[in-house]
Amino acid sequence: ADVASAKDCEAVVQAAVQKWGRVDILVNNVGIGGPDGTAIDVDVEEWRKAMDVNVLGMVLMSKYAIPEMLRTRPNDISQGTGKAIVNMSSVAGLVGGVPSLLYPTSKGAIISMTRAMATQHGAEGIRVNCVAPGTLFTPMVVGEGMPEDVRSVRKLATPLGIEGYGWDVGNAVVFLTTDESRWITGVVLPVDAGRTA
Repeated sequence: ADVASAKDCEAVVQAAVQKWGRVDILVNNVGIGGPDGTAIDVDVEEWRKAMDVNVLGMVLMSKYAIPEMLRTRPNDISQGTGKAIVNMSSVAGLVGGVPSLLYPTSKGAIISMTRAMATQHGAEGIRVNCVAPGTLFTPMVVGEGMPEDVRSVRKLATPLGIEGYGWDVGNAVVFLTTDESRWITGVVLPVDAGRTA
């Protein structure tokens, strides 16, 4: 599915409803880097494409998922509803970065969007939170051929001095989607071995 397409996003939500009868959780986990460069270097078409994928895609998925969440929420929401959205940002959205203006800008927008959505949908019993991963060692990184010396530098650049994996982020997402976090909304949770501390 193309997350920048309203039609595709609506179809994804409807497929979930057809298979499971409801939508309880939405994890917006999408992002492309886009071109490097400063504001001087911006290619407007590439900028729009990346912002459409990184930000608009999350808006569109939420646009179609939230009505389905509301359709099946319990009347008494005092003990939690099981309805949660987690938007994936990045530590780049918290601290900026080089060499790209585009990526940190889009990830910062996701942080602000998360906070706005949390205030807009909290009274409806939908919690909206954000996870901001640090530099992880993932299959994508392996595929790009990261040298061992670069891996070592990345590990040592954090207070914990250890490498993070996709599972570390996944565990944070699971927590934020369960009723164990029923009193948490509007949070940006860095999962970064303390890099942003």
